[in-house]
Amino acid sequence: MKIPIVTTKKATVLVVDDQRTVIKLMERMLSDEYTVLTAKSGKSAIETALMKLPDIILLDTVMPEMSAIEVCQLLRKDPMTCAIATCYLSDPTKIREQTKALLSV
Repeated sequence: MKIPIVTTKKATVLVVDDQRTVIKLMERMLSDEYTVLTAKSGKSAIETALMKLPDIILLDTVMPEMSAIEVCQLLRKDPMTCAIATCYLSDPTKIREQTKALLSV
């Protein structure tokens, strides 16, 4: 009798941060349980999200060129990415920016 092999697909997490050390730390923390994708900018986050359709995006609030707010707004406008869960990551001392990000979506 053959026993079927059950494989469970790991959820996919897209980590977006302009700091390499943060990306590496998040990869180490998450890679055992999740498939981890990374992006270093808002533009590359949008491109990766459209190509890979992650289950959740962990998004640094403050990035050069395109803020997390702008990234999230663009993701919400696209039918392919509008349902992807998004979680903002930021320095806890930047409450004002976090509040603005949360209220904008």
